[in-house]
Amino acid sequence: MVDGAQTTMRSVIAEVLAAQYSDELERMRDVLRTFHQMSLAEPHLARIMQHEATIGGDRLDYVFTKYLAPVREAVAPLVARLIAEGRVRPIPLDIMVFAIVAMNQVSSAGPLVRLLGDGFASDPKGYVDTLSNILLAGLEFPPTDCR
Repeated sequence: MVDGAQTTMRSVIAEVLAAQYSDELERMRDVLRTFHQMSLAEPHLARIMQHEATIGGDRLDYVFTKYLAPVREAVAPLVARLIAEGRVRPIPLDIMVFAIVAMNQVSSAGPLVRLLGDGFASDPKGYVDTLSNILLAGLEFPPTDCR
């Protein structure tokens, strides 16, 4: 199950990275949304990953080496370009990736999310898109920001 879901996710993110965009920040936004939307479709994957991340070991090493590290390396040049252009904050890639993965846990935290309110239940895709937008807003320099 993990291999199938991770392979599909890696493939779809690669498509987003290879697509034509006139704005690299939009590409980044689509990578984030794609990752979070695909995780929403596979809530058990996020739950498994969260569990493995807390205990470590061979399974986490396998998933990291086979799936997470290649996606991180594929996204790294996009992040570097956006940092060089002054469009996103120069946040270390490991912190950025952790924030993206951590926010992804919403797809497996149904009981907590339901206690927080009904936003997720009424529009899961919109909820996840909003989380992606919040994350990107924290990374992005506002257009009027003086650097």
